[in-house]
Amino acid sequence: MKPIHFFWLLVPLVLTSQLALTQSRPPTGGVYLGTRFNGSYLEMYVFYFAPNGVLYKNPEGADATSLARHRGEKNRYTVSGKTINIRRANGSITQTGFNPADPGSFNLDGLIMTLRKPFTRPQELVGKFDGGASISGASTSSSLQLNADGTYSGYSVTSVSTQTDAGRTDVGAQGGTSGTWRWSGWTLQFRDRAGNVSNRIVFPYEGLEMKRYMYVGGVMYTRR
Repeated sequence: MKPIHFFWLLVPLVLTSQLALTQSRPPTGGVYLGTRFNGSYLEMYVFYFAPNGVLYKNPEGADATSLARHRGEKNRYTVSGKTINIRRANGSITQTGFNPADPGSFNLDGLIMTLRKPFTRPQELVGKFDGGASISGASTSSSLQLNADGTYSGYSVTSVSTQTDAGRTDVGAQGGTSGTWRWSGWTLQFRDRAGNVSNRIVFPYEGLEMKRYMYVGGVMYTRR
């Protein structure tokens, strides 16, 4: 995923995540959100430390189906004492330390890794949400409504600005979608009216303001 820019939303979340998460178990089987600042941007990545020793980066979900069709980055990992060893696809090895008594937060490749918890029941996902991102001159705002009857609707607006010697050019696009949704564990599945199915990894995120945030496939949404 490329850097995204909603500093105003995620700064308090990142600063409080270490206080919010303490669980006495190693990262095996855990879903982590990795964040780091890149200038005025905040990068976000999701990592899943599968029990079979595979580390997935930005998977669609943590279920067997989503992992089987994952085409993004994945590496092997082992845990030895207070060290996580990650063997990359090119054969290189990265080592990072963590506290086995409190693996809720550690550093990896300059990222602050924080352990997430899944939703516990589908009713927790029901509601109206707004999200947005800004990436190298392109900005996107989106809305998502998940209804208790299993239907959903979404809308997004994207604008792109380019600067040349001739001046600045702005172009935009907008669109909406609707259909049905289904949640299971870490996976939120959408089926649009044309029958197209897409999976997105999903989990809740609490901030200083104690408002409910929801991460869905690269976008941090806030409940209206």
